[in-house]
Amino acid sequence: PEILIRRHELALVRAGGPRGNRKLRIPTTTHRLVLRTGRYLVAGRLHSNLGQDPLAALRARDPMVPLTDAAIMFRVGQDIVEEPGGTIVVNRDLVEWVRKGELDAHSLDLPAT
Repeated sequence: PEILIRRHELALVRAGGPRGNRKLRIPTTTHRLVLRTGRYLVAGRLHSNLGQDPLAALRARDPMVPLTDAAIMFRVGQDIVEEPGGTIVVNRDLVEWVRKGELDAHSLDLPAT
C-alpha cells in the first residue's frame, strides 16, 4: 500500500543511497547552517556556487534543500537528543529561522515535547 504525503506535511527527511555520478558534479563551496523547523534543529553544510552568499543560496533553491554532514537535535522531556543524519533534506518553506554557524543546544531554545 501507499500513502500520499504532500510537501507541506513533510518538514525534513534523512536521505540515503548513492549520491549520483561524480562526473556530473559541479564545484561548490559549503557553508555551515543551523535552522529550526518545528521542534527540530538541523545543522549541516549547504552547498552553493563559489562566492555565493549562503542565505541567498538557500532562498534561491527549490523548496526541498539538502544539507550534508548534518545532525538533527530535539528535546524529549528534559533531555536533548542529537542524532547524526548524514544528508538531511529540509523543507525550506517550513523553516522558522536559519543562521550561519554551528549547532549549540545550550544557546538555542529547543521546544519541549
